[in-house]
Amino acid sequence: MIKFCRVHRTWGAAITGGLLGLLLAAGAQAESLTWGLLPVPGGVELKEGKPHAGILLESLLLLEPDLPGLDIHYELFNVPRMQQAMASGREFCTNGSLPLAERDRQGYFVPYLVTPPMQLVVRADSLARLPWRGKQLYLSDLLASHELRGGLASLRNYPEAIRGALAAAQEQGRLERFSGGIAGGGENLLFMVSHGRIDFTFEYPPVLMAMSQDELLLEPLRSIGLADNTELQLSGIYCTRNTWGLAMARRLDQAVRRLMGEPQALLALYQRYLPADTFMTYRQPLLGYFRQRAGQVFEAAP
Repeated sequence: MIKFCRVHRTWGAAITGGLLGLLLAAGAQAESLTWGLLPVPGGVELKEGKPHAGILLESLLLLEPDLPGLDIHYELFNVPRMQQAMASGREFCTNGSLPLAERDRQGYFVPYLVTPPMQLVVRADSLARLPWRGKQLYLSDLLASHELRGGLASLRNYPEAIRGALAAAQEQGRLERFSGGIAGGGENLLFMVSHGRIDFTFEYPPVLMAMSQDELLLEPLRSIGLADNTELQLSGIYCTRNTWGLAMARRLDQAVRRLMGEPQALLALYQRYLPADTFMTYRQPLLGYFRQRAGQVFEAAP
């Protein structure tokens, strides 16, 4: 009897332990988070095929202290695969995405980062051909010019502030769409400008800073701020539009707001990934956005 009781207790403990293990495994699975990343110079830099630096990646690392218990993973995507995965209901989140109505149908948007606006990128020898107004350059004047040929990335969504003007110029044949780039984001257009295949394109300062020393650039590039496009551009996090995504978006929003309340580390990140003059120009607007975002609670779009 004594031996039977021992076996019985061991068997019962094994069942209890097994059930506990299953419950813990289920809980661990429910608390996992996959970040879908687009490898973009200055945003998500790769080393031996794995993400290791960049403002978009490192801004996610700043959130981790306020996300205890999450099992966090990173996965590389290109633009079409990322869009397809979220549309199919796969549970993950992205960073560095523009807020778009079509994306709102697939995911919940959590405002996070802002960036100085896209700048014009030209070869140094093209500066004299630009339609300057004194020392200022306007996007409207540039797109009205017939002298220069511009390029856009075919899979890229451009900021709302300039999207309409770019679309109109494309319809008029003054801009052309090109495919390419590591993840479909179009950083190859900078090489096309440098090699003289097109005369100009548009890019964000962190990407320009990261690529400025690339040995594949044939001619030096210059970036120019546009006088009619000076506002900070909002980007953020999208989580798949389902029950999991809504709960994760709310949890990430809390982490974002806590970080914005003490933004020194985030401000230092901007300082490292922006040109010095751009950082100084936008330092106070950045701090203003951080203060505003710290008190702005996430509301799910219907």
